[in-house]
Amino acid sequence: MKKRLISSLVLALAAGSAVASADPRIEVYVPSDDYPTIQRGIDGVANGGTVHIAAGSYDEALVVDGRSVVLVGATDIGGANLSMLATTVMSRPLLKAIGPASVTVHNLVFRGGAAGILGEVSETTGARPDVLAEHVTITKASRGIQGSFHQLELRGSSIIECRWSGMHVQGLWWLHLTHLDVIDNGNVGILIVNGVEACSSDVSNVNVSGNAGGGIEVYGGTVSITKSNIEENGVAGVTLVGVSQADILDTEVSLTHSAAGGQWGDGFRLFYSDVQMSGSSSNSNERVGLSAWACDSGGYTSATHIGDNQFDNNGVSLEDGSANGCTDHRPTWHNLGGNSCDGLDCQILQSELSPPSAPEPDP
Repeated sequence: MKKRLISSLVLALAAGSAVASADPRIEVYVPSDDYPTIQRGIDGVANGGTVHIAAGSYDEALVVDGRSVVLVGATDIGGANLSMLATTVMSRPLLKAIGPASVTVHNLVFRGGAAGILGEVSETTGARPDVLAEHVTITKASRGIQGSFHQLELRGSSIIECRWSGMHVQGLWWLHLTHLDVIDNGNVGILIVNGVEACSSDVSNVNVSGNAGGGIEVYGGTVSITKSNIEENGVAGVTLVGVSQADILDTEVSLTHSAAGGQWGDGFRLFYSDVQMSGSSSNSNERVGLSAWACDSGGYTSATHIGDNQFDNNGVSLEDGSANGCTDHRPTWHNLGGNSCDGLDCQILQSELSPPSAPEPDP
């Protein structure tokens, strides 16, 4: 009996020790006596823990430096976000993630600032952050999302009425955008700059409309664009530059208009990229439904595989030409059948434009 009592006491002490050792900071609440600001919550929560943010407006510039944290805002009964980060100081980002930080954001509004979310490379390790944003709205910033990331994922979110690009991201290893609205931004809606890095970008079920400098632009890497609507953007609906593999499926581009001075106005604009496109449409664009541009400089090639697509009511349906000073190299076309240009078989017009230079991303 005595042995059994001692064993029970040992077990009870062990259980008490386990409870005592559990980190009470795994979830913190803002504002509270211990955590009056969101930044205090971020600094005080356990690594990998969650900061719950009450309804209200917070004028803060948050920094997550190398840690793992989850930020969760409040919502009303209908699911609308009630927690907002807001500033009129346009020189600072609202949330800066410094590698190798891992930041997850749910149910927040970001309004104003140099960027809603900024990704930054660590000066000491060279690591880049991972960011997941879900049910987030970013508006009235200089750029909605900006900087360098290792992995970036956006789900069920909106980027609206930013001064420059809705997104301007670079140096990515992996990007996933789904059920995203990118609307009425002052330059390109979604700008992905990969350089020579092997980045994989997956874009699905996005609505990109009313952006003055273009819908989606991708430089380098690989990209998949599926089940998306891209309309009423300036310059070009989709621009690809030096993309080694692009798959475009069940995507609609329409009503692209030229920039100031009458430049472009293309539904799809492809510069020395290898593109597979099917089940898609490019209609009622001011200049051309799809233009493809080739150049052998630096080993660049251009191959366009199209099948079961529709090109209607464009200035010209399909056009090809040489770019960047090349005058005798044109893209290779692979017509997979089933394409319709104003109800007829598609013909490719050789461009009479002077060889244009491929676009460069905004600074």
